[in-house]
Amino acid sequence: MISKKELLELTGISYGQLYRWKRDGLIPEEWFVKRPSFTGQETFFPTEKILSRVRAIQQLKDQYPLRDLARLLAPSLSDLIYSVPMLGAVAEIDPELTEALGKVLGRRSFTFLELLMLLAMTTAKRSLLLRNEEVESLFGGLRDAMRRVSDAQTLLILLRCGGQYYGVLTDPNIEVRFDSRMLRLFQVNLDDLSAEIKVKYRDTLPFLGEIMAEPADKAAD
Repeated sequence: MISKKELLELTGISYGQLYRWKRDGLIPEEWFVKRPSFTGQETFFPTEKILSRVRAIQQLKDQYPLRDLARLLAPSLSDLIYSVPMLGAVAEIDPELTEALGKVLGRRSFTFLELLMLLAMTTAKRSLLLRNEEVESLFGGLRDAMRRVSDAQTLLILLRCGGQYYGVLTDPNIEVRFDSRMLRLFQVNLDDLSAEIKVKYRDTLPFLGEIMAEPADKAAD
């Protein structure tokens, strides 16, 4: 965790900017964590998340109105559909897993949630040295759960029990207690992946369609 004072010094932003971005929905309220300190109470933030988000805002705030930037970084899932060639442009996705998910779903087009799942499973595959068939089995087990996910503020947890891998999709604000025989191997908040991928590929992949305004400099033209 990083303190508010450290964050302001490290990023060069002001107290006013930080709390304006909070009010405008650019920084989630739950990232502002109050903790006791020798001065009373101090605000802390999850280090990697807040630094990544502040850098993204600083990079994009002169291109988009804050209203549209908040929508870009929001955990909402777009209704857009992505083809296999479109996902091929995302370097972070293992194309073999795109094929595996397509086989499980019986189609070759994917929702934004499925794009995020591909990102997460690619990282898990490399971290845990999973075989393609093991990831395909995880996709199969999570297929029905994915249909019930309504936004990217979702935690993906991978477990192992008896030599088999299992997946869980849950609200990150809910504590999940597992059977002690299950070993938690991997977890990621899909919202973190969502913000990163939207910022990195904002010029090459559609994310919010009609919702996004033209960049500020283009709109002025």
